[in-house]
Amino acid sequence: MAKIVVIEDNDAVREEIADILTFEGHDIAQAVNGRLGFELVKELVPDLVLCDLMMPEMDGYATLEAIRSHPATATTPFVCLTARAERPDMRRAMELGADDYVTKPFTTDDLLGAVNAAFEKRARTARESEAKLSDFRQQLSCTLPHELRTPLSCILGYAEMLADPTHERESREVVTLAAHILEAGLRLNRIAENFLLYAQLTLLARGEASASGVRSRHLVMAHDVVGRLARQKAAEHRREHDLVLDLGQTAISMSESYLVKLMEEIVDNAFKFSEPGTPVQVSARASGGGLVLHITDRGRGMTAEQVAAIAGYVQFERILHEQQGLGLGLSIAQRIAALWGGTVAIESTPGQGTAVEVALPSTGGADAGDKAPATAAASPQRRTAHP
Repeated sequence: MAKIVVIEDNDAVREEIADILTFEGHDIAQAVNGRLGFELVKELVPDLVLCDLMMPEMDGYATLEAIRSHPATATTPFVCLTARAERPDMRRAMELGADDYVTKPFTTDDLLGAVNAAFEKRARTARESEAKLSDFRQQLSCTLPHELRTPLSCILGYAEMLADPTHERESREVVTLAAHILEAGLRLNRIAENFLLYAQLTLLARGEASASGVRSRHLVMAHDVVGRLARQKAAEHRREHDLVLDLGQTAISMSESYLVKLMEEIVDNAFKFSEPGTPVQVSARASGGGLVLHITDRGRGMTAEQVAAIAGYVQFERILHEQQGLGLGLSIAQRIAALWGGTVAIESTPGQGTAVEVALPSTGGADAGDKAPATAAASPQRRTAHP
């Protein structure tokens, strides 16, 4: 038995629908116009809404918009009832979030077919969401404990050596052990920061948090930031001679800390997943008042399917390659770029390497509706990764 709200100003049609659905075992509530219908939907949070499009006071389009805008009913299945089946009308309803429509006059089979299809769509969506949640739990349970334990074990091991009262150490050895502890501590700190940042960016992407306090702006000399960050990452991986920089005079209006984070994750991946002695190229150029960054390596590479599947906590071939990290890097970069109205495009070939292009507009952001500037034509293998 499902709880269904029927919103229809024609008494005869509304009663006929209620009788058919009641006979099928459903619990029916009725409203004679969109205004009353929306209040009823908010109160009951039903399993389905059947709503006429042409009504007084508040038509079906406005009712659908109100239902989709309300957090508790945003995903409630919505089937339109209409005597007008013109394509523009149906297109408008579908663009607003309708799941299906029934054209008047309708048969019992027409009505029940649309209702059952809406329920099946909802059940399918629920199954897909549960599968994704299950995969997320598995990824998290496999990666997070290991990633936390590895640096923590290092910290505890070296600290235990330092604290051993039976062994006197020279100052040089103490410094070396302390450096190892610091390195492991920084790694642990980065894991925690990435975990929290990804959660924050996810809430922003879903509109469940305000970006106003996050998206602070000031003019950033991007070539300085990018060059400094790239050299820092090359030094961390002891690959200073592999770094190839091509930096033009560039500036961008955005938060410097987020630009640093975006570049840090992509450049770190380029070094992490390529062999010493192979080049990692980093370039920055102005484009249409915005900024375009290219980071390329000649490392492991990814298949087209792996590029399309990039998401937080997803690590490809982890057992084979024993890679470190939570698998958040590229996903964090995507979401940071999107926060400022930009894009991240990835082109990768297994065994040959990966090229990442980041395009950031001169102004804008997710809530300003701006789009990223046009970028160079991509090859057929290029895919734009959207968070």
